[in-house]
Amino acid sequence: MAQHKILVVDNSPVLLKLVDNFLQEAGHATLTANNGLEAYDALPRFQPDIVVSDLVMPEIDGVSLCRLIRNNPRYQHLYLIILSGIAIEDALHLGQIDADVTIAKGPAATIRRHLLEAIACFERGERRCQGLWNADGLWSREITRELLALRRHAEVVLDGSYEGIVELNRAGRIITINPSAVRMLGSSDIQALAGRFSDYFAPDDARELEAWLEQGLLAGASPFQRHDDNPLRVGDRWLCLNLVPVHEDDACCIIGILRDISDRLRLEEEHRRMEELLTKAQRLETMSRMAGGLAHDFNNLLTVISGNIEMARLASPAGGVAAGLIDEADRALRMAVQLMHKISDASDNVSVNCQAVSLAELLRDLLALALTTGQISYTLEMEDVPWPVQVDTDHIGQIVGNILQNAREAMEQRGTIAVRLANVLGEQERRSHAFAIPDGKYIRISFSDSGPGIAPELLERVFDPYFTTKQRGTQKGMGLGLTIVYSLVRKHGGFVRAESPPQGGCTIHLYLPVAEATGKAGPSPPAPAAARLRVLVMDDELLLRNLAQKMLTRLGYEVTVIDRGEEAIRLVLEAREQQRPYAAVILDLNMEYGLDGLATARRLQQLGVNCPLVVSSGDPTHEIMVHPDSAGFSGILPKPYTVEILRDLLDGLIQRQ
Repeated sequence: MAQHKILVVDNSPVLLKLVDNFLQEAGHATLTANNGLEAYDALPRFQPDIVVSDLVMPEIDGVSLCRLIRNNPRYQHLYLIILSGIAIEDALHLGQIDADVTIAKGPAATIRRHLLEAIACFERGERRCQGLWNADGLWSREITRELLALRRHAEVVLDGSYEGIVELNRAGRIITINPSAVRMLGSSDIQALAGRFSDYFAPDDARELEAWLEQGLLAGASPFQRHDDNPLRVGDRWLCLNLVPVHEDDACCIIGILRDISDRLRLEEEHRRMEELLTKAQRLETMSRMAGGLAHDFNNLLTVISGNIEMARLASPAGGVAAGLIDEADRALRMAVQLMHKISDASDNVSVNCQAVSLAELLRDLLALALTTGQISYTLEMEDVPWPVQVDTDHIGQIVGNILQNAREAMEQRGTIAVRLANVLGEQERRSHAFAIPDGKYIRISFSDSGPGIAPELLERVFDPYFTTKQRGTQKGMGLGLTIVYSLVRKHGGFVRAESPPQGGCTIHLYLPVAEATGKAGPSPPAPAAARLRVLVMDDELLLRNLAQKMLTRLGYEVTVIDRGEEAIRLVLEAREQQRPYAAVILDLNMEYGLDGLATARRLQQLGVNCPLVVSSGDPTHEIMVHPDSAGFSGILPKPYTVEILRDLLDGLIQRQ
């Protein structure tokens, strides 16, 4: 028999010495280890041909040791011999181990004989020998079966736990880990076992953890804790951690509980961003309304000033000092008129005259016209055949012109502008970018420049009136270009979003709603069908009830506004009895008093009401706003909303009916 290098693993000193002596007497070189972790660490140093291992051991047990060996390309060729005292009772684990030979512990002489037979099988190249050796004359023990059943029950509970659970040894190495902890650490159980727990964390956190490990094994030491206010970062996850030393006799281990709060923190961040976006949208809408009033009043004053300048010119001799002063005043007046035109474009007073167009052809013409000279190139890409849209071509020209002007100045008249068209769905964009946009089909037009980009703290302000990174002045930057873009896109029922990645460049995304079968041109006169339809609106804000009533009346609907969920239920049931059901019931999600929108909707559904229910809220990240169908709603109405958005929503609901 040739000499082989054999690693023997068992936590019983007597059996370890016995097997070691058998093998040395047979002429083999041996190394012993007291547990699976010690054995695994010895593999690269000893480089055995054969591993003889027990199953039940502290630290890493025999089952885990075999899995580590079989899943490591450096060691998976090793010949594995299991020598276990619970082999008869633990048939379940034996089938999962992938050992070459399994021997039940028994009398010393039979152990020696079967070990030598197993080594002979190794020399003949016989692997994965079937059956349990040395089982004759041995009986299954009831107490062992009961203990194994308890262990398997504990394993099922551990594997099914939502929280991550790890067990560490004194050195901070992982000796047990459940699937939840594996997922949180972004690893696999095979990679994690025997590894250092601190290696998964950022350097500062790892040093803090290692410092605690040096002290944490002392009796009475405080647990290591990281709560929600100071979580640990692992990849893209945020984890809370609680490590507790467990002392038993002279042994000690550390039990760790991991809790993943990434989704909650992400939702909180998205909610914060949505609140900022909503506040910004409300501010811009308010400024837009104010701009309309200002433009009207100032244009009246400018008309008077212009007339008097013209009269003064007629009354003054040509070429005189007064004539020069009048010319200067006239130039300033024309600048003021241009400024008021820009303010008017950003106001509520602008009407849109939409028509069906080929958006790709329109953009191609606008880009060619605007970028024919200079050192700026452009590309126009389409992910698919664009869905049909209806737009005001003059306004689209102004929108594109303002965006290109900003891009040219950002790139200092040199660079590339990439324009991309894509068909997108509102729900997908809302989830992907935490962007307040209703459900529906949109054409997304993205303008990307190759400039230096915009700092994150400034990006949120790019659509604000009079915000500019250029020098302020009548001939420089007034900060109205993107404000006008925002206003005109909103008048088309669309939305605007800006982003600037860390590597540079800025992208403006325009979302234009896909056209219905019939054309639309701004807030159109009531359709004949709408005049016969009724809409019920529930909101606890008087101003919002009044606004909804004005908008819906303008669209030709018969409107009822109320401030209580109980009243909504009564009116809907009454309308059903009168066979005059509502075409839509719009329910505010959050109510200060009485039933809120969700409770009202559930009650109506319980009563068998099948009219379309629409949920409305100023919080677009609310679970019901993101998944309205889960609560039986047919649509969403994010606040603030416009007449166009309200009309599109109701048109879609009516067509589906």
